Amino acid sequence: MQEKVERLLDKHMKTIVAMAQVGEVGEWRLFRFQDRKKTDYLLSPTHEEEMTSLVAGICKSYKELPLRLYQISRKYRDEPRPRQGLLRAREFLMKDLYTFDHSPEMALKTYNEVRDAYRAFFDEFKVPYLVAEADSGAMGGSVSHEYHLPSRKGEDVVISCGECGYVANEEVAATGSPAEAAECTWSTDAADADADMRISLWSGVTADKQTLVNVFYPSATRVSVGETRNDELNVHAIKKAVPTLNAGLEDPVAAWREHFDPTSSKITNLYDARLPPSFTSASYTRLPSFTLTPASSTYTTHALPSAPQPRLSTLKPLTTDPCPRCPTGRLRSTRAIELGHTFMLGTRYSAPLAATVATPSDAASALHMGCYGIGVTRLLGALASSLADARGLNWPAAIAPFQAVIIPASQTPLEDAAAVHASLGAGVDAAIDDRAERSLPWRLADADLLGVPILLVLGRAWHRGGGAAAQGERRVEVQCRRLGVRAEVEAEPGALSAVVRGLLERL
Repeated sequence: MQEKVERLLDKHMKTIVAMAQVGEVGEWRLFRFQDRKKTDYLLSPTHEEEMTSLVAGICKSYKELPLRLYQISRKYRDEPRPRQGLLRAREFLMKDLYTFDHSPEMALKTYNEVRDAYRAFFDEFKVPYLVAEADSGAMGGSVSHEYHLPSRKGEDVVISCGECGYVANEEVAATGSPAEAAECTWSTDAADADADMRISLWSGVTADKQTLVNVFYPSATRVSVGETRNDELNVHAIKKAVPTLNAGLEDPVAAWREHFDPTSSKITNLYDARLPPSFTSASYTRLPSFTLTPASSTYTTHALPSAPQPRLSTLKPLTTDPCPRCPTGRLRSTRAIELGHTFMLGTRYSAPLAATVATPSDAASALHMGCYGIGVTRLLGALASSLADARGLNWPAAIAPFQAVIIPASQTPLEDAAAVHASLGAGVDAAIDDRAERSLPWRLADADLLGVPILLVLGRAWHRGGGAAAQGERRVEVQCRRLGVRAEVEAEPGALSAVVRGLLERL
C-alpha cells in the first residue's frame, strides 16, 4: 500500500513536470547524538537550505527555470512515545517537493499548479478533505495551505463556512465583525461568577523588547441563564495588529522591564471589540488585577482602540460565529488530521544563501522558492483510523492491498474463480483467495479485516446456476462494506466487470 501511495505521488508530481527525483535521504527531526569524540550533533530538521545550496551551484540563468525537485524519504522525530499508530511515530515517510522560479509571478503560478496536483492526488482516495489557509510558522513565506482529513482523532481544528467555502486553520481563522459591544457587568477576577463578563489579560512584547503589548479580551461571557461562552485568545490576530510581536517569550513583562528605556519604551493596549464601553474607557493601571508597569512613569502609552474599522477581534472562532468572507455564513469547527502542507517561501532561503540567477534583463535576482510536503505514512495512518469499523480496515480502492478478492466456497473449483478473475479484465487489481484449508466465513472475515473494498463470493448463488461449466444462470455475490452493497450479479461477460468498476469509481 505504501508503494501504491508513492506511485500515485509520482503520477501527480509528473503532471507538474517535476524534473528529478532525488535519492532517498534520511532526515532526523530534533534527534541529537554524539560521535566517538563526544561531539554534539543535531541533524537538520528540514532540507530547504541544502536544496537551495544545491540549486545555487548548478542553476545560473532564468532559462534553466522553472526547476522542480522532489524526494520521498524516511525521516525521524525524537518523539517521547508513538501516538495514534502511524499518525505520530519516531520514523516516518514523507514526500517533499522544492520549486525554484525567477520571479514572484512565476512562483505563484507554480504554487497554484502544485495545489492543483495536490487536489488531484487527494481526490484519488474518494474521501472528503479540507484545504485550509494556514500559518507559515517557522518555515516562513507569504502563502501557506494545509490539507486535512476530517477526523475526531485529529490534533488540528479547522474552521470553515458552508456558505462561501472559507476554510482556515484555527490558528489563522478570522471571524466576521463582532456585534456592537453592549454595556454589562464585568470583572477581572476569574473566580467572580456573578459578572456577565470575565475579562482577562494577555501580554507580549515586540522583538526589540521595547513595546509591551497588553491584550484585554473576554475569556467568559454569559450568553443566557445557565449558559456561558468560554473563549481563547487568538495570538495570530494579535500578530496581525502588531507585526513585530514576539509571542514566544515565557515572561514578556520581565523581558520588557529588563530592557526598559525611558526614552523609547512604551505600552500598546489592545481591546477586543466585545468589551463593554465602561471597561475600554477605564485606565488599565487602575485595575487591581493588572499591575504591570514599573515604578517609573516616564513611558508613553499608545492605545489601539477597537474602532475605527477594522474592529479588533482577538478570540479564536467558535461554531456559529459570523464568517469573515460572506454576510450570511456561520462558522463551524472540525477536528482534522493534517496530511500535507504547502509553502510559498519567496526569497527567505535563497537571498541569505546567495542563490541567484540572471533574469531577462541580465540583472541578478534571488530565486523564488516553494516547498510542499505530504506525509506518506501519516496518510496511511489517517485513512486507516478514519475509515475502519468494527469488522476491520476499509482502504480506498486506490491503495488497497487488492481492489477486489474472489472467494470461492470450498466446493467451488478454482477454475471457476479463475474464469471470474479473467472476466474482470485489465485494470481491476483482483486476487483469488485459494486457501482451501480455511472456511468460507473465515476468509470473508479475513478480507474484511484487511480492508479489501470489494468481495466477490462464489457460493450458493453461484452453484444455483450450475457453476462456470453449466448453461444455467450463474451469479456472483458482490459485497462492498463501505458502500453498504450486497447483491447477486450475473456472471455474464462484461456484466460483472461493469458492476465492479462502477463500485470502484466510488471507492
